[in-house]
Amino acid sequence: MTGREPRVTGDSALLLAIPEAEPVIGDLRQRHDSAAPLGVPAHVTILFPFVPRARIDASMRDALRQLLATAPSFGYRFSRVGRFADTTVFLVPEPAEAFVELTERCHARWPQHPPYAGAFDVVVPHLTVGDRLEPGVADELEATAATLLREHGPVAGRATEVLLMTADASGRFATDSAYALATD
Repeated sequence: MTGREPRVTGDSALLLAIPEAEPVIGDLRQRHDSAAPLGVPAHVTILFPFVPRARIDASMRDALRQLLATAPSFGYRFSRVGRFADTTVFLVPEPAEAFVELTERCHARWPQHPPYAGAFDVVVPHLTVGDRLEPGVADELEATAATLLREHGPVAGRATEVLLMTADASGRFATDSAYALATD
């Protein structure tokens, strides 16, 4: 991902919400991430765009439940800030591999829906703080996010479920359903 690719749109997404990040970078996201004001929580994207909202039905929800029930839950931590070029500032998840595994699992089941519509050769898991930034904004936003993260300490939690979020006609997203990951 470089931040220079065309904007990808869709009306459904699979994501892993990171509620522990909201008190740290929620205000920054509201100002700099166009998804935040549309109801999308702090998150790491698993698969977007996903199946068009109009095609999501009981059988799709059942397939998601079955697929994700066998994916292990895992702990995560965000202690660093990263960037894609001058347009995107994000928090870096650790372990990134656990997020990649969820993306690969979902994409293998629905290969007709590649991550970010296939816009990127390599998908890098991240929690967006600001996206599609104007020139010069990324430096300041990166420094601010790093300061907030340093003052708060690492954002840590446990991934226990994947959310299916869908957008209404106005573009606002809401949780359609949640799918539990396997526990130890």
